[in-house]
Amino acid sequence: MITLWGEAAHPARGGGMAVNGFVLFLGAGLGSYAIELPGGLGGALGVVSGLYLAAGAIVYAACAMNQDR
Repeated sequence: MITLWGEAAHPARGGGMAVNGFVLFLGAGLGSYAIELPGGLGGALGVVSGLYLAAGAIVYAACAMNQDR
């Protein structure tokens, strides 16, 4: 996985690996707290799914705005 991430971020490999490490440790650090959310594991998965959908919508909107230029 790390090799694939490095290849995908080829022009800026150092920055890509920094983002990879940040996301990895963010997930590892917050995972134990997510289980304590109301609803247990199901609630945690719902919250994470909502965050991913929101992030995807933001990225999609940013890409659409960038193509209009």
